[in-house]
Amino acid sequence: MIDASDEYFHPDAATIPDALFGDTAWFSVMDRQAGIFGVVQLFFSNHGYARWASLFQIDGTLQYWGNKQAFGGEPARGPWTDGRMRYEVIRPLEEFRVTFDGPLYAYDLAFSARYPAFAYEHGAEPTGLTAPSEYFSMVWGGHFEQAMDCRGHFELRGGPHRGQIRPIDCRSHRERSWMHNFHEEKEWERSTEPTFPGHYWLILHLPDAQVCALGSPRGSKLGMPAVGVVSDARGATALRSIGAEVILAEDGQRATGLRFELGLPDGRILRAATTRKHGEVKLWYRGDNCLDNPVDCYEAFFDFELDDGRQAYGVCEYSIHPARGRWLS
Repeated sequence: MIDASDEYFHPDAATIPDALFGDTAWFSVMDRQAGIFGVVQLFFSNHGYARWASLFQIDGTLQYWGNKQAFGGEPARGPWTDGRMRYEVIRPLEEFRVTFDGPLYAYDLAFSARYPAFAYEHGAEPTGLTAPSEYFSMVWGGHFEQAMDCRGHFELRGGPHRGQIRPIDCRSHRERSWMHNFHEEKEWERSTEPTFPGHYWLILHLPDAQVCALGSPRGSKLGMPAVGVVSDARGATALRSIGAEVILAEDGQRATGLRFELGLPDGRILRAATTRKHGEVKLWYRGDNCLDNPVDCYEAFFDFELDDGRQAYGVCEYSIHPARGRWLS
């Protein structure tokens, strides 16, 4: 079960000797009124370094910042900082703070639990969906997620609105995982076959609940199993079924929309389709080689229309395979 100690590092959870293994913390920010969409992603590895990433689209303009620094596992319970970004676990499973003091923007964001943390296999009802441990047994040491609220302020230090300080008050989501990810050396030359969507990760914010689903969409060659839950104040209950489609642009490089058919715990089917796309950022996913781009993975911020007439919004992660633009300078 999820424990407060899981907020910290898992140095003994690696199952592949000497392979890259690390703890990741991920937070989303989607404030439509403020015009700010992005994610914070932190990676603490067993190979002597940490990566810090602040990936935002502000008023339609991408503003990325990332850093890689030496890291030996201390302080064990934080707070952790590279001098610009700072991550603090204030109350495990309840409250967190991330700050950034950058040249073009800065922020101070507090994330508080909206609903209890969950792991996908902890849904209350058994379903036909495959538990993630069957697919990720050698790479996924552990993983849990949590619906959050985000409040704070965002300061613009560059651009046409330089000097503005915007309040942030929005729904959010966080993910904690510890795994062997991108630990294998990649092929000498990347395939030139046509691209296809690799996976999806849906975070759908509803007034009284949150729906999360993860897997491979129709047309994918990855074969990733589907898992999903409805999360609310009572906890998480497993979805009964998931159907997903990633709609690609003509060039196959980006998604223009997504569609979902979700089997709810009570047997009803909920259909959700993206409408307006507010923004999108690309994750900084790397192995030990910072210049080798192993996958094109995006976080897209959408409005949704549900088949019962309700309007909603949320975040859709998706990946494109094979990656285009392998060697990045």
